[in-house]
Amino acid sequence: MVRTGLSRMTARVLACLYATDSGSLTAAELVRRVQASPASISKAIGRRRVLATRRAADREGRSEAAAGSSRPAATGP
Repeated sequence: MVRTGLSRMTARVLACLYATDSGSLTAAELVRRVQASPASISKAIGRRRVLATRRAADREGRSEAAAGSSRPAATGP
């Protein structure tokens, strides 16, 4: 995961989440499993959220481009 550009801590947190049966852990559980500070876990989760938001926006942009813009044309005065 680090080779794809993720920070080591973000990669560790994601790997820990992927390895769980439920796919979710509390911050306290991540702190214990990853053996990192709460601040490090918080920052890694924040980075993951930013990446997920960017990917969703990219997918949305591609689907709009494929289907044509759904916005109405602007009219002049």
